[in-house]
Amino acid sequence: MMQTRQKPWVQQIFLFVLFVIFSASVQAHQQAVKVPVEDRSNKARAEAEKTALEEMLVRLTGQADARHIAGVDTILSNASAWVDQYSYEKEDGQQYLLFGFDEKQLRDELADIGAPLWSEVRPEVVVWWVKQHRDVVAQGEAVEDVHQSLLAQAERRGVPLRFPAMDSRDRDYVAASDIRGQFNEQIARATENYSTALAVTVLQESDQRLRWQLLNKQQVLDSGVITAGDEEHLGKQLGDIVANTLGEHFAVAGGDLQAFAVVVKGVRALQEWRQLETILQGQAGVKSVNLRRLEAERLLLAVEYAGAVEQLKQVLVFRNELSACPSDSEAALTLCWR
Repeated sequence: MMQTRQKPWVQQIFLFVLFVIFSASVQAHQQAVKVPVEDRSNKARAEAEKTALEEMLVRLTGQADARHIAGVDTILSNASAWVDQYSYEKEDGQQYLLFGFDEKQLRDELADIGAPLWSEVRPEVVVWWVKQHRDVVAQGEAVEDVHQSLLAQAERRGVPLRFPAMDSRDRDYVAASDIRGQFNEQIARATENYSTALAVTVLQESDQRLRWQLLNKQQVLDSGVITAGDEEHLGKQLGDIVANTLGEHFAVAGGDLQAFAVVVKGVRALQEWRQLETILQGQAGVKSVNLRRLEAERLLLAVEYAGAVEQLKQVLVFRNELSACPSDSEAALTLCWR
């Protein structure tokens, strides 16, 4: 008697869920922009709306001043049209307006005028900071002016940045001497504790001077020395430098869409697949991602992207979850999930 071979029920459910995931539309992601105001008058609110929109455009484009992008003046001329919601709040006696924007609509408009765009999903950057002969600055200790100005500027520029916990896991890999000596292999291992490959190392020599390097795993993306009149400006300059450098790698200018195949190997569970979907759909320039085939931990995807294949590869391998691996004959880009 002939027997029909059926897929295990687990795999059938897995395939069904994949279909549902890919059919779902991506929801707009809201980020609040906080602007100080003098009062609750219409004039103050109108001025704050424009300021908030300018800041949101800085976050979305990765540019230090988005006003210089051709076509952006049209967006800024009617700031209220882009406001999704707003509310007032008071903090330490200062009144603020919080604005919410529909990022999807703004991204679509920016893409139409050919503006550069940063990905919605951005890998976190870990800051390994040592001042003179002190220990590594932990998250709860990052309270000095230089740390706070760095964090504030990073937030303004849309860079997810954090100081380490410096718990036992971190101390197993890294110490202050590794930061001073630039032992990047140790720093990269500690950075993996935070599910990212990006790190900034800082050796603060005084209140007016520091040395820094920006790392992708062990690779030095950029490095230098900053001098400033005080700690506040020292931190702000570093925040801008990190944002500018990452913007060069992550920002994608709108252009003609290209369709190509991408193979991702090593995806073993639904949770991993959902992470991968979020990463791909969140990349600037990616218009669509469609699953073509699933077999033996190997995904074949059809991707539409407004850029070159090599640029998408460069952006994706910044992720701690993905790495380049031997090419696949069916794909223009082959990646391994880790």
